[in-house]
Amino acid sequence: MFERHPTGFGEILKKFHKRYGLPIYITEHGAASSDEDFRIRDLTQHLHELQGAMNDGVDVRGFFYWSLLDNFEWQFGFSKKFGLLSVDFNDENLPRKMTSVGEFYRGICQTRRPVITC
Repeated sequence: MFERHPTGFGEILKKFHKRYGLPIYITEHGAASSDEDFRIRDLTQHLHELQGAMNDGVDVRGFFYWSLLDNFEWQFGFSKKFGLLSVDFNDENLPRKMTSVGEFYRGICQTRRPVITC
């Protein structure tokens, strides 16, 4: 598993905003883990930091989850799970199934409320 630092995420958003004063787009955010509870906690913590930065005036215009589907990683092959939808790479039909992280993130998107309490 890769290290995660949600508070550092909020701090760097504020630092970039102060230094450059430009709109910010988060183009890839997700955690590589087969532990769905961990991935939900990680997303919750990072969205909490994101909301805090926005409340402090950081102009965040987009947040894109990485990734829609599980995928191939050069160093780890198909072993890391990133997707909002899981892919069964052992089945030639490559069936997809919504993950609990996907359900959680869908709820955030549908309500248009990124405010999360940790």
